Amino acid sequence: MATQYDEQVITKFADALYNQARSIEASYALLGFLVGLAAIVGGALLGHSDPMKALPFAVGAGVVFGIAGYLVARPKAFQLRLQAQQALCFAQIERNTRKN
Repeated sequence: MATQYDEQVITKFADALYNQARSIEASYALLGFLVGLAAIVGGALLGHSDPMKALPFAVGAGVVFGIAGYLVARPKAFQLRLQAQQALCFAQIERNTRKN
């Protein structure tokens, strides 16, 4: 039995790539935030300081590390979005050149 062309497979693949791109950006940003937060709070605990006094610095570090994590993830997310667009473009080419 020959495999048949199914445009829905390409559309689902592109949707999955877009979801993966969003997930990567969010995950890296969250991970960066948590690392920044933990670094400052951990440093306060190791330095025998009051962690509550370090909390504003920890949140600030978390935001900075979160932005850095997002920026690190952007090229990979862009690559996934580009791959999705290429797949959708192939599907559109097939639609435009299909003989009825």
